[in-house]
Amino acid sequence: MVQLTDVITFKGKRYMIIARTNGFREIESFGLIPDCKTDHCILGYWRELEIINNKLVLRDLFVNSEKYPSINNISPVKTDEKDMVGVGHHLYKGINIDENYTGKIMVGRNTLLDYISIGFPEAFAYGEVLEFEFMNGELIDIKNYSSKMIPIRIQIDSLRYKSKKKKGYSKNTSSDIISTIEKAFSLSYETKCWWLDEEEPIFN
Repeated sequence: MVQLTDVITFKGKRYMIIARTNGFREIESFGLIPDCKTDHCILGYWRELEIINNKLVLRDLFVNSEKYPSINNISPVKTDEKDMVGVGHHLYKGINIDENYTGKIMVGRNTLLDYISIGFPEAFAYGEVLEFEFMNGELIDIKNYSSKMIPIRIQIDSLRYKSKKKKGYSKNTSSDIISTIEKAFSLSYETKCWWLDEEEPIFN
C-alpha cells in the first residue's frame, strides 16, 4: 500500500516528504502511543509541518493512539474515516511547536500516479522536487531537483516498454522481494535519494 507521509507546507504549497537525513522529534515524547489502524499508515501517525518565517514548525498532527493527552493545551478531534485527509485519525490542530531540526529534507508535490508503487513514493513520482536544508530548525538553503527527475522517468518508461516486449518473466528471490519492500518503506537519503550522485545512464 502507498503510505501517508509527513507534509511540509511552504509558501502555501503542500510538499510530501520523500526522505530526510535525520529524524524529527519522536511523537512518543508527547505521551502518545501510535497504533496502526489502516494499511495506508503503518506508523499510525503523520505530521503536518510548515515553514513559517524560515522556521520549521509542527503545525498539526494526525495520529491513532492508545491514549490522547493534550499537546500544547490542544486536545485532538477524531476525523471521519471517509475524510480524504484525516481518514479516521485523531487530529491535533494548531499545536504549533518549533521543530528543532538539523539536516536535509527532500520533498515533492504534483504527484504522478503512473510512478506510484508501494510504500513511500520515490522522488521521480513528483513533478516538483525540492530539497530543504535546516540548521536548528531554521531554513538555510533550498535546491530544486525537478529537472533531474525527467530523464529518470524517461528511462523508467523505456524499461517498461522493453519488459512488455520480452516473453516470460524474471523470477525474484525472497531476499530480492524483502529488499525491495524495505527500500519502499524507507525515508532515508541512501535509499530514496540514490540519484543525487548518479551519472547517466541511471539504469542499466
